[in-house]
Amino acid sequence: MLFGEAGAESFRVVVTQTEATEDMCTILRCVDAAPEIDTLTDATVIPAWSGRVGAEIAENLIQPSAPRFAEVATTVVSGVPRVDYLLAPGSGAISTAEFQVGHRLEGASSWTTISIPVANGGGRISGYSMGQVIQLRACGVSATGVAGPHGPTISYQLGSAGAGIPGALDADSISVTALLGGARIEFATAADPNLARVQLYRSQSATLDRETDATGAPLSVSSARSWSMSVGDTTRQNLLKSGSWTAGAGWSISGGTGTHAAGSAGELSQPIPTQTGRWYRIGLSLAGRTAGSVTPQLTGGSTVAGTAISSNGSHLAALQAVSGNTQFELAASSTFNGSVSAMAAYLQTPACLLQGTHYLWLEPQSADGVPGPVSGPFSIEVI
Repeated sequence: MLFGEAGAESFRVVVTQTEATEDMCTILRCVDAAPEIDTLTDATVIPAWSGRVGAEIAENLIQPSAPRFAEVATTVVSGVPRVDYLLAPGSGAISTAEFQVGHRLEGASSWTTISIPVANGGGRISGYSMGQVIQLRACGVSATGVAGPHGPTISYQLGSAGAGIPGALDADSISVTALLGGARIEFATAADPNLARVQLYRSQSATLDRETDATGAPLSVSSARSWSMSVGDTTRQNLLKSGSWTAGAGWSISGGTGTHAAGSAGELSQPIPTQTGRWYRIGLSLAGRTAGSVTPQLTGGSTVAGTAISSNGSHLAALQAVSGNTQFELAASSTFNGSVSAMAAYLQTPACLLQGTHYLWLEPQSADGVPGPVSGPFSIEVI
């Protein structure tokens, strides 16, 4: 038999707290000692304190849009010709801080580049003789120093009347008509020898970005004629026909406007052809409503209901047909009072523009792609 201590172990600890007891003892609260943590802590470089929260916002490195030459002309000072030019900054989300303008003799291999602040609006170039043909190009530079793309190269003969820049289209000759899935644009051209084509731009932003908003290829045009262009799907037809409505409880219909009186729930309905799985776009205008709501829906088989509408104004919806849908309805709640007009329903196709507001611009161009002043924006509402 063995009496006594069988073994002993020792641990390195750090005392974090002591607590005195009533019997003159002390309770020690400890944690394992970890010298390596102290070593790492001592080696850590602590940054200076700052009241700022988060990280610095990165500089905007997006390119500005290409500028446009608005005018190029020759002036002679003390017998020395010089080229004066005006530049318009490109339109886009990124502002232009300065222009970089390149010039050279036609056929030369290298460019001479000069920088001017955008506030100057233009500048002058010397060193060429009367009758020489030179080339000009320009790009924009953002406030963070990012250069954008160059615009088209302009050829210009010193002493000539102009640089082939087309004039603006007559705003009074431009007509834009919103259609169910797109729009039709009609315009007339003047007797402008520099005008060879017109580029259409479209965006859901009211700010034009020429590098991203071009729609299709430019339309080749000639002087003194009327022209038309289209965007989206212009073949869509309204499936709702005047005179084909059935007025349920509380509804009355007159001249394409349906009116519901509060007191009982009811539907204003009309049969329409549908294809299972296809989307049908809905548009309507609500006026005079002070209470309740009206819901567009497809019925027959399972009901496909849209979002209840409870405010005056124009409204858009899209419903995906299921098997058995044969009818379009406006389901009014019992408290709904108001009038619904400008009702439309049509089959959506891949070519249709997105529902909502779109903006269109027209830009005249020369045969070499040199742009003139842009006309627009013209806003349309696509159902």
